Order: sequence, then C-alpha cells, then structure tokens
Amino acid sequence: GEACEDIDDRCGDCFSDNIVSGLMGISNQNKSAIRVNLATGNITEVPLQQDIGNLYSFAVNPNNPDEFYAGGGGQIYQGDFTTGNMTALGASGNETSGLDYTLDDRLFGIAINEQVFEFDLSSGTKNILFSTTLVSAFDITVSPSGTFWISHANGITEFDMAGNEMGTFEAEFGPARGLTIEECGIYYYCSDDNLVTFDPNTGISSPFMPLNGLNCNDLDSYILEDPISTVFFRELDCETGEVISQLDIDGNEYTIRGCLEASEDCPSSLMARIAGDIVTQDGTPITGVEVLNVSPQPEFPKLDMTESDGHFAFVENIKYASYEITASKNDDYLNGVSTLDLVLIQKHILGLQSLESGYQMIAADINNDEQVSSVDLVELRKLILGIYSELPNNGSWRFVDASQTVDVANAWPFTEMLEITTLDSDMMSEDYVGVKVGDINGNADANFTGGPSTENRSSNVEFVLEDLGNGQVAVKAGSNFNDIHGYQFTMQMNGTVTNVEAGALEVSADNFGVLGNGVVTTSYASAAAQSVTAGEVLFTMNVTGGSDVAMVAGITSAEAYQGESLEVLNVNLRDANGSAEYSLAQNEPNPFGSRTQIAFTLGKAGAATVTVYDVTGKVLVVKRGNYDRGANVVTIDKAEVGTSGVLYYQLESGDFTATKKMIVIE
Repeated sequence: GEACEDIDDRCGDCFSDNIVSGLMGISNQNKSAIRVNLATGNITEVPLQQDIGNLYSFAVNPNNPDEFYAGGGGQIYQGDFTTGNMTALGASGNETSGLDYTLDDRLFGIAINEQVFEFDLSSGTKNILFSTTLVSAFDITVSPSGTFWISHANGITEFDMAGNEMGTFEAEFGPARGLTIEECGIYYYCSDDNLVTFDPNTGISSPFMPLNGLNCNDLDSYILEDPISTVFFRELDCETGEVISQLDIDGNEYTIRGCLEASEDCPSSLMARIAGDIVTQDGTPITGVEVLNVSPQPEFPKLDMTESDGHFAFVENIKYASYEITASKNDDYLNGVSTLDLVLIQKHILGLQSLESGYQMIAADINNDEQVSSVDLVELRKLILGIYSELPNNGSWRFVDASQTVDVANAWPFTEMLEITTLDSDMMSEDYVGVKVGDINGNADANFTGGPSTENRSSNVEFVLEDLGNGQVAVKAGSNFNDIHGYQFTMQMNGTVTNVEAGALEVSADNFGVLGNGVVTTSYASAAAQSVTAGEVLFTMNVTGGSDVAMVAGITSAEAYQGESLEVLNVNLRDANGSAEYSLAQNEPNPFGSRTQIAFTLGKAGAATVTVYDVTGKVLVVKRGNYDRGANVVTIDKAEVGTSGVLYYQLESGDFTATKKMIVIE
C-alpha cells in the first residue's frame, strides 16, 4: 500500500507490510515441506512431489519465501512451497549438513566434513571457502555483517569470510540443530522440542516458543530454519503520503520492527507488550507503585513504576514465554489511616453498619488472615499510636486483579499475581485495583509522596487537663464533647505515662502509645456515640517524672469524629485555667537521614520561628510564620541543613523559648 491508510491509521511512526511470521523446514518422515507459524505455533505441511530420499539441510530465499533450498543424497535441490515440486540443481559432493540463502541471492553451506562452501546457483557447482575443526556441525547462517555462524555439538561459533574463528558461545538449551538469523541480529535455533533465541552480543539464549511436539533432535524428522516472510518498513508523512524511509530489498536502509527501539507505539515483532493501569476503587490513578515482571529468562526480573497516570508497561517480552506480574507500594502505612477507620471497623464487627464493598473488607483485614475481627482493631490501633511503624503481617497497599469480582461476602481469596502462561500477543489491560490497608473511608492520597497534610475543619472538641498532684493528670471533657465516636492526638510531656484509669470513657493503657522522648499518643474508638458533660473526667493518667502535658502535632494527628456522619473535628487541649500550653516536641524521626518533622504547640495564634543551628551556633535553617493556636508542625529536609551530626533547634514565640537537640545521619 502506498497510502497511509493502507498500512496503518497512525503515521510518522514505524509500520510493517508483513511481519516475520514463521519458520520453514523439511519433514523427512512425512516427505513434506513444513511451515511453523511463530504467532500461533501451528504447522502447515505441503507434500513433496518427488521421492528424493532424506534431506539434511535447508534454507529459504528471503526474497521469495515460497522458494527454498535443501541438501540431501549429495545433491542441492530447489523447492517450491506452493506446489511441493523439487528440482535438482547440482551435486554438492559430501553430504550437506547446513545451508543459508542470503539477501543478495547467494547460497552457502557446510558439509559433514566441516568444510564451508558457496554453491553457484547458475552453474550448479560448489566452491570450498575454508575448512573447520568443528565437531558435528549442524547448520550455518550468514550474519548481516558478512560473518558465518555455525552451530555444532559444542555450541555456536563465529568465523570471518577467511575462516578465522572469532568466538564460541554455549548453546544453553542443548545442541542448536537448525540455526537462522533475522535482520536485527537475533538468531533462532532449534533444540529438543523448543525454538530458542540467541543474542550474539551477549551470548544469552532464551526460550522463544514450544514447537507443538516437533523434536529437533530427530534430524530424520524435522529440520527447521529461516524466517519465511520478507519484512518491509515505511515511515510516511501523513499530510502528503510521501514515503520518508522504507526497506530496500538490497539491504540499503534495511530494517525491521525488531531492530527499532521498542516502545508502546512501536514494539518488536518478536516481542509482545504487557501493560496496565493501577487505580483505586473510585478510579483514581495510583503513583509510585512498583510493578515486577518475573520470567525464567536471563534478563528478568524487570521493574517498572507508575507515575501520575497509574500506568505501567513492559514493552520487550519474548513471545510464548511465561510471565508473572505483581505490584507493591509500602511507602506510608499511615496514609489515609486514622481512628475513624477503627470506628468503621467496630461498627462492622458489631453488625451496626456493614462495610459496603469487598475492597473495604480487604482494607479492614489488618492482620491479613482473610477475615475482619477484633484482632484487626488491635493491630490498626498500634499503627495509629505509632507503636508500629509498619504492619507486621501486611503491606501498606494490596493490589487486586481488576478483572476479579470481589464483594463483602466474597473478598477472599483475591488474585494479586497476574500469571501469563504463554504470551502470544500484546496484553495491554493487565489492570489492578489498589487497596490502602487500614483506610476504610477511602481518603488515602493515591499520589502521596511524603510530608504532612493539612485539612480545614469548622468545628472543635475540647479536652481539659488538670494536675491532681501526686503524679496524676486528669483529662476532662471540655466544650462540644457530644456524640463523639472517637478521637486521636499526640501529647508531649516531661514525664512518662505509667498507667491509665478509665473515667467516663472505657480506656486503658492499650489506648496509649508511649514512644520515648516524652511523646505519648492516644486513640479511642466507640461504635456507640459518647456524650460527656463538660468538666467530667474522661480518664486519668499516672505520670512519673513530671506532669507538664501539651498536645503537639506528631505521628497521631489530632482529630475527633462526631455524629452519625462521623464529621471530623479539630481537637484542642488546654489546662484547667483556660490556656493552651506552649511546648516544643522532639523531632520525629530522630536521628533522620532525609527528612524530619518538628512539632510544637502555641498557647495562642501568632508568629513563631523555628531555627536550626550547629554546635558552633551557626544558623543553618530558619522557618518563620504565623501559626494557629494549638498543635503545629514544620518539616526540615536534610538538603536544607547541608550537614550531618549533632544539631540544635529552637522555637521562639512571644516570650516563650525552647531548645532541643537532633541528629542528622549520612
């Protein structure tokens, strides 16, 4: 076709009129010429019209795929695949074990006495080029650069035109009985009942496809060689239809699809693509998913990572091999996870409000035992409190085969590994649905890249601290403690919590995480709404080493959940005199290697400055801003600091000043 539409709807790219589609050979057992389709593995046989005995060498004319040449009984024959007719061209002398027909219409061979020769098609005579010392040569093929590749009992050896040996490679999958080359420089050989590819640049052999019961070891049965179709490529100007470049049959500008740099728009004809999209249940693409492609081939496994479109692709996959695709993402376990999710799981367990989808069931299975139970509440609370930095028996995300139907009654087992037993064509819809473990209400950020998040909320619930003396601190209900289903926040104190006594709320030490450096987290969830009168004690903490307590921004963000709609509220913590405390928390993590967060609390909204300096007093980083009353946080990157070792950071706001130490590691 000379016009754009005759080749492909797309233009300015690479297209083929005819892709390499198979191999040809001779069946001595059936007395027929055969053609093996590389796309399907199907075999076509044409009976030979003359009984000429067994044939032991074979070659196809690449300029005319229906014309082939064969050697047997000391003769060279020309054959016609359409009719099965065979014509004797002349004597070859010693039996020929291998033949190859080149683009410039020359026929080369190797005899059983290991001599390489050229057969003159016009005169029917042969010219010996050189002798080799190979053992049991099976076949010969001529590379595009004009060197000879000969397969034999001990491997595959390259010779130059003068007969100088240039190197030998092992045939990893057994003797290469039948060797041919395609225009990109990738070789095929036949071993046992498989077709194998061989890359002379690396010496690596890879399984390509089974041959549906053909046995390459039985030379009396089958000899397989040579691509059977001529390949043309054209690049067209779509506006004018002008051919920009195309295959020249004599070899000029000669290229085929496999020679081009493969892409999703222009893959190799010997390869097939595997691609898909990874999205959340609501269709949001997920960034940063590592997708692994495993196959029993030397260059595997291969890895791809999704970007903002959630797409992954593996372009160059040898056809007819097996592949296993898996996905993983474990960068932030707390993304989208809060005590609100505990409330929703509790409601489901108690039968008050069932989860609505199979994906929610998978998200609620925190300990990965294929059920939702109170054990999942315990494990998720430990994550929220910072006792766990990651779940011991589960990942941060799970990825479900998008073609699988999961619902509340049938959430398990679900498929996470996409198994491709035989890749015979492009597979472009190997999609996944990503499930954020622990995120029941679906508010995880699918494009999360790290760092704190903020959320504007219109209402507050208040907690009031009262120092009772003797190391006891009562936490009382303040304003708006009505219809509360749960809460969570982080405290900074100069002592350590040793025990917790329940008050109006049924809490215990299990609702608290004592993390060190005076950081204490708390999380409470109730399936039934709790309303507590202002001033009533919610719980009492026993604290040793000092009773100064303040709420800070930290691992467990400050929020509460109110009413049937579970509206998310801010949490305020103040002392009994009505003022919130000023405090500076220990940075988290500490030590840190890339990024850390410094949490602090202001007694009233206003200006504050966080300064980082080294042991000599040199100022390294300054963070200034106007901050809200209560908990706040700033993030410090190692790149900002520009050094490692022991550093100090200081908070200044009004008359309040506090200083702490941090460590930066390499």
